[in-house]
Amino acid sequence: MIGVGSMVIGVVKDMGSYLDVTAKIVQSETGWIQGAADVRVIKDEAVMGLMGRQKTAVLTISTVPSANGNVVAGGIQRRLVNGTAVFTGIAYGECQVVIQPEGYAPIHKNVPVRSANEAVSVRLVENRYSVSFQIVPPDAKLTVDGKKIKLNSQGYAKIADLKSGICSYLAEAKAHERRLGTFNPANNQTIAINIETNDPFFALKNKFFQKYKKSRKKQDFAIQLWTDKSNYNLNDPICFSFRSEKDCYLTLVNIGPDGNITQIFPNRFYADNYIKGGVDYRILDDSYGFQFQVEGPAGTERVYAIAGTRPINIFNNDFNNQAFTSLTRGMIRDINVYQAGNRLDQVKLDAAAECVVYKK
Repeated sequence: MIGVGSMVIGVVKDMGSYLDVTAKIVQSETGWIQGAADVRVIKDEAVMGLMGRQKTAVLTISTVPSANGNVVAGGIQRRLVNGTAVFTGIAYGECQVVIQPEGYAPIHKNVPVRSANEAVSVRLVENRYSVSFQIVPPDAKLTVDGKKIKLNSQGYAKIADLKSGICSYLAEAKAHERRLGTFNPANNQTIAINIETNDPFFALKNKFFQKYKKSRKKQDFAIQLWTDKSNYNLNDPICFSFRSEKDCYLTLVNIGPDGNITQIFPNRFYADNYIKGGVDYRILDDSYGFQFQVEGPAGTERVYAIAGTRPINIFNNDFNNQAFTSLTRGMIRDINVYQAGNRLDQVKLDAAAECVVYKK
C-alpha cells in the first residue's frame, strides 16, 4: 500500500544478560518470508543506554470550532487557546487525551503516537445549559436577550437550551429601579435578583414576601391559606380561609398590586387572633354581616398568613377607629410604613403561608 516491495519485521526478547533479536524479510504483496536471521546482542553499557532511551513526540491537538479550555495529554496539562494546544515529550504508544473546552461537551480520546510529530483534530459538540432566575419582587417582568420570560407566582423562571456566551437580562417592576446585567450560561446556572425600591409601601411588600420565603424553609408547624378560586373580576365577593396545624397566634395580611396593605385578621369583629389547631376559619364568613369585594387596580394580590406561638404585633391596631388596620397610600404617613417594616424584621415566625389572587 505504501509502495515498498519488502519489509523487515522482528522481535526483541530480553533474556537477562543478552538480547535475542529475530528478524524476517517479508514480501509486501504476498506476505512470503524471503529470509530470516537471529542474533544475540550482549547487554553492554552502550546497549543498556539504547534500551533506556524512550522515544518521545510533539503532539498537537486542535478543535473545530476553535475554543478555549483545558487539555490533558499523557498526564500533562495545557491550556487550549483558540482551539490549539501543543504538547512536547509525549511517549510513543497510546496517549490518553481529555479535552474540556469552554461551552462544549468534554471529550475523552486515545491517540496513537507513532512518529516524532503527531496531530489530531476533534470536532466539538456545543453544550446547552439551563439557567434559573429568582427575582424579588415576584411580580417583576424579566427579559433575557430581548425575549420576555414569564415568572411564576414566586418570581421564579427556568430557561433551558441556552448556548455558552454572554447573555443579557433586564428585570423591572413598578416603583422599582431597573436591573440590567449579563451572564454566561456556562458559568451561571442560578441568578438571584433583588430589585431595589425607594417606595416604602413596595419595600414593605417585598419584606413580607422574603419573610414568608425564609419561614417556609424552616417552620415549626404548617398552616394553610386558600380562597375559593385564584382568578377574580373586580367587584367579585371574596373570602379567605385558613387552618393551622397547631394552636397559635395568626395574622392575615392582604397586599394589593399598588402596595397598599390591609390586616384582615385580627380585626374589630375578631380582635383576638389566637386560633385552635385543626380548625377551619373563614374571613369574612356570614357572621360579619357584610362581604369583602375585589377592588382595583387589576393585578396580583397577595395574602400572607403569618403565625407564632407568641403574639405577633406588626401594626398599630386601633379597631375603635377602623374595622381593619390599613396602610393606605396618601392616607398614612410613610413613617408608619417604615415602623411596620422594622417590626417585621424583628419578629420570629413559626409558620407562614401565602395565597396569590389574580384580579382582572
